[in-house]
Amino acid sequence: MLEMLMQWYRRRFSDPEAIALLVILLAGFGIMFFFSGLLAPLLVAIVLAYLLEWPTVRLERIGLSRTGPPRWC
Repeated sequence: MLEMLMQWYRRRFSDPEAIALLVILLAGFGIMFFFSGLLAPLLVAIVLAYLLEWPTVRLERIGLSRTGPPRWC
């Protein structure tokens, strides 16, 4: 049984690119697991910024500013 597993391992992971992909995926999952408390708010902020960009551009077109008071005040 062990020999069969070793043959499977050698066939699948003899390519260095496959090993690199496996290491990158494991590192990515590890980072997501250990730092999920820090990354979750960051990802939510990125999604919100992306979703609010369209309405912001529309409001700028009608004369409202991103940073200051409206021009008509």
